[in-house]
Amino acid sequence: MKLRADLHVHSEFSFDSKSKINKILKKAKKEKIDILAITDHEEFLGGEKLKNLSKELIVICGEEIDTEYGDIIGLFLTKKIETKKFFEVIKEIKKQKGIAVIPHPSIHHILTDEVLNSIDLIEIFNSRVGNSGNEMAKMLANKIKKPGIAGSDAHFLFEIGNGITLIDSKSKNIEDIKAALQMGNVELLCKRSPKLKRYWAKFVKIWRRR
Repeated sequence: MKLRADLHVHSEFSFDSKSKINKILKKAKKEKIDILAITDHEEFLGGEKLKNLSKELIVICGEEIDTEYGDIIGLFLTKKIETKKFFEVIKEIKKQKGIAVIPHPSIHHILTDEVLNSIDLIEIFNSRVGNSGNEMAKMLANKIKKPGIAGSDAHFLFEIGNGITLIDSKSKNIEDIKAALQMGNVELLCKRSPKLKRYWAKFVKIWRRR
């Protein structure tokens, strides 16, 4: 079966987003999304709250962590990751039987061989990244033979669904979904976020930090 997944979404629990959990659920239903990953910055609560709110949507609890080598996303987590040291983050993701993803690799990453060998997936389409950045990510994934995924990186409700990973899974079982992702059994449905909206997101980030 093919399942529509947005694997990179932020909620009000990220410092740079104001998207309420109940409204994320409503938007996901509107976009006919089957799987949604909440990947808040250094936070885990959003995914748990969404999972408790919906029994139909398959919710992946995740976290986006800022490390010395750049951002890393852990998917299928069971608890918050406290460390911000890259290889300790990877170790903790694996301990939780999660999947390690490099998001938007063209932005603020130090991509050593050791870093690239340690991750499972590369986000080769991010709706907030320009064409050249996404093309670089795709070339990187091909070069190191890592499966690629798409994600909206939604910080606003209207962005949810802009980066869809269509997962060809045996079932809706989490282990089958994980296996399909790691084998690269996916298609990508991509739509970029409007540039003006991305600038507005930067304003919200600054405003919320005040």
